[in-house]
Amino acid sequence: MAKLRDKDKRNQIRHELDVRLDASGVPVAELSKSLRKMLGKDQVEFCQMVGISLSTLRKIEQGRGNVTVATLDKVLAPFGLSLAVVRYG
Repeated sequence: MAKLRDKDKRNQIRHELDVRLDASGVPVAELSKSLRKMLGKDQVEFCQMVGISLSTLRKIEQGRGNVTVATLDKVLAPFGLSLAVVRYG
């Protein structure tokens, strides 16, 4: 998949993600992919940046497998985000 080099597109992704996070949250698979695209990185570049394997990132972005909290923390760290438990309903 081609990298998003257009800064306006990346900013639009950021805005849409912020709105959804504030409203109701975002599934981890979608969140990971959106965050990576906001940086304009392809999967290989992002994996090298955060220190995870390509197969792990692919599983995360496809919503498959059992990702660890430590791995998710690596994916979220560049954005100043961390996992949290919230009450819903």
